[in-house]
Amino acid sequence: MVADPKTALGEQPDTRAGSLIVADGERISLPLAGRGFGRIAEIEPGRWVAPLMTAGLVCSLFSIFLSGVAFAAGLGCWFWDCLRRRKLILEFPPFSFLLFLFLAWVVVAILFSPDFLASLKFLKKYLKFFAVFLVFTYFDREDVERACLALFVVGGGSGLWGLLQYFWLKDVHLMNRIDGFMSHWMTFSGQMMILGVALTAYLLIRTPVRPPGRAGLLIYPALPVMLASVLLTFTRSAWLGLVGGLVVLLAFLRFRWALAGFLLTVLLLLFLPPQFKSRLYSSFDPTDTTTRGRLELVETGLRLIETSPWTGVGPRLVQMTALEARGDEFPDEVYQHLHNNLLQISAELGIPAALLWMALFLKLAFDFIRFRRSRDTLLRFLAVGGLGILAAIQLMGLFEYNFGDSEIVILLLFVISAPYAVYRRGEGRGVPPPAT
Repeated sequence: MVADPKTALGEQPDTRAGSLIVADGERISLPLAGRGFGRIAEIEPGRWVAPLMTAGLVCSLFSIFLSGVAFAAGLGCWFWDCLRRRKLILEFPPFSFLLFLFLAWVVVAILFSPDFLASLKFLKKYLKFFAVFLVFTYFDREDVERACLALFVVGGGSGLWGLLQYFWLKDVHLMNRIDGFMSHWMTFSGQMMILGVALTAYLLIRTPVRPPGRAGLLIYPALPVMLASVLLTFTRSAWLGLVGGLVVLLAFLRFRWALAGFLLTVLLLLFLPPQFKSRLYSSFDPTDTTTRGRLELVETGLRLIETSPWTGVGPRLVQMTALEARGDEFPDEVYQHLHNNLLQISAELGIPAALLWMALFLKLAFDFIRFRRSRDTLLRFLAVGGLGILAAIQLMGLFEYNFGDSEIVILLLFVISAPYAVYRRGEGRGVPPPAT
C-alpha cells in the first residue's frame, strides 16, 4: 500500500523497518524500506575498523594499493563511527607527544622548504601514522593476535614464493634478486626480517602457553622460510638487521640463548657457499664499488646537513640537492636517497627531526622493556618481539633508508602500537603504567 501524499505530510518514522505512522495513526508499509534499508541505522561502523585495518596491514605484504584501499575504508568507518556517536572517538598512546613533535617539525621543514609545493606532497607519507591511533583505540587482544597470525601466514607465503624464485623462477644475480610478493628485493628483505624476528618471539613466548591451532600448521614452517628468504636476497643490511634483532630478542629472554645464537651465526657464516661469503666480505672492502658508493653518500649527506642543519634541504628535495653537492665518480641514479635513516632524516628535515625520531625509538624501547615483565604472554611477545624489531630496523637503517619504504613503515606502525593496545585493556598485570 502506498501512502496518499496529502496524508503523508504528517508522517512520523516508526521504530520498525519498512513502516511509517501517518497523521491519523494508521501504519503503512513502504516497498523501498525493506529490511536491508531499515538495518542501516543498526550498523556499528566501529566494529569494522579493526578488521579493515588488519586487512590493510596484511595487504601491505603483497599490494600497497590494496593496503591503501583497506586503510581508507577503515578510516571511513572511524569517521562514520564518530558521526554516529556525535563525538570524537580517538585515544592516544603514551608516545604520542614525541610523535606529534616529530610530525610538527616535518611541517616546519615544509614551511621553510625552498620548493614548498614539492615538499607539501611529503605530508601524504605521514597520513599512514594515523593508523597508530586507530590501532590503539579499536584493537583488543583478539584483534592483535589475529593480525599477527595473518601476517605470519601471508608472510610465509611471500617467503615461499621468494624461494621458488631463487631455485626455479628467476635468473638470480645482484641486479635481479628474489622479491617475493613485492616488486623490489630491498622491501621484501625488510618485510621478511621484521616478520622473522616477530615470529621467533611468538613461537618462543606465546605458543608454549597458547598453541595457535590450525594456523600452527602454517606458521611453524613459515619461520625457516622467512629466515632463508632473507639470506637469499643477498641484502647485507637485512642480514645485519636480522642477526641483530634475533640477538636482542634472545638476550631479553635468556642471555645464554643470545650467546648461543651468536655462536651459531658465526658457524653458519663459516659454512656459507662462496657467493654469500664474497657478498658479505665485500662490505669491508674499500675498493668495492657498492662500498665506495655508500661512503660517497655519507660524505654528500654530511655536506647537505652542514648547509641546512635546522630544517634540512626540504622534504623530497634530497635527491635534487645531492646532485649539486655530490662528487664526480658515480652516476646520478646513485643519489636517489642517502641509504641511511639518520642521514636522510637529518638532511631532509634537519637535525632536530632526527633527534626527535631517535627519542621516539628510545621511548618505545623503554616501555617495551617494562612490558616484557608482564605475566601475560601476548603482551610479553609483543614487547620482546618489538625490542628485536626496533633493533633490526635501526641496524638495517645504517645502510638503507628503510624508514622511507611505505611497506616497512606500515609494519613498524603496527609493531609500536599493538603492545600499548593490549596493555590499555588491562593485560599488563604487575607492570607500572608507561610515562606519558
